[in-house]
Amino acid sequence: MSLIGEAIVNGVLLGGIFALSAVGFSLIFGVMDILNLTHGAVVIVSAFISYFGFELYGIDPFVSIVPIMSVMFVAGYAFQRLVIVRILDAEILVTLLVTFGFALMLRNMLELTVTATPRSINPPYATEAIRTELLGPIPYVRLGALVVALVMFGVLTWFLNSTDYGRKIRATAENPQVAELCGINTNHVYGITFGVGTALAAAAGVLVGLTTTFQPIDEGIWTLYAFVVVILGGFGKPAGALLGGIILGLAWSFTTIYAGSQFAALVAFGLLVVMLLVRPQGILGGWEN
Repeated sequence: MSLIGEAIVNGVLLGGIFALSAVGFSLIFGVMDILNLTHGAVVIVSAFISYFGFELYGIDPFVSIVPIMSVMFVAGYAFQRLVIVRILDAEILVTLLVTFGFALMLRNMLELTVTATPRSINPPYATEAIRTELLGPIPYVRLGALVVALVMFGVLTWFLNSTDYGRKIRATAENPQVAELCGINTNHVYGITFGVGTALAAAAGVLVGLTTTFQPIDEGIWTLYAFVVVILGGFGKPAGALLGGIILGLAWSFTTIYAGSQFAALVAFGLLVVMLLVRPQGILGGWEN
């Protein structure tokens, strides 16, 4: 029972990080129909920013989350208004090529400036854990990461449902032409959406740096994780990303414990293939539901 409990706990804790790393990707696609392949690069860039903030200035990673999110929100808004706006009506292959090109540029810049050496953020409490007989050790950093992820989901849900900009985002996602007729500046809404999605990826990046090793080449795998999560849960909905993240985290944890970590990615992408065949819109579907 202890082994099963440990697998469940680790799966949920890991699932929170997977979910937070994917919710911005899901939001951007749900509103703009853009598969943003720079998403994983934002996760890794943010992990490096937090890493150097801690190593050089002693800034606690959890403290650095909000400043890094703020910077990345501005960067995401600017990227959408300067680049993405030019390809909004283009074929999906064009958007994939453009965002993939920028992702490669960011990866190469990181490799040139910080090298390809794997890093991890190790504050003094990194190895501490709550010891339980039934569930095994619960690491403080992963528990803190789950709390941060849940808070972010709560804030995002409140923002989308209870604020003027949130209602504009949902209206634009459902029908941009009607939204424009109602006086909504959809280009500005797209910029806000991209900024929010980028900021959420930045928060996930800090948590990734706290809970695992990372290097520039990992940007591609975190984009793939985001894609798996939103296919499982459904595009555009925060609840879908949370559900997909938990499912992926549990699958990853049980596979690692009972079959070995070398099979975890195989199972994760196996889930992706099954969901694409059975229910490609995800468990909770998209905005239209």
